[in-house]
Amino acid sequence: MKMDMKEAITTMKKEIVEACERALNHIERIIEENTPQNATVIIAGIGNTMGIPG
Repeated sequence: MKMDMKEAITTMKKEIVEACERALNHIERIIEENTPQNATVIIAGIGNTMGIPG
């Protein structure tokens, strides 16, 4: 779903921030559970990821 210009330049909604935090926690858990210690992990954000905290 594309956002309109107003959405693109305004503050991110609280629900989106919270969803991003949950997604980040999920990704971190998957990496910790499935990656050997001291391994290198690359996470590539494909698309518009400018507003994602992390």
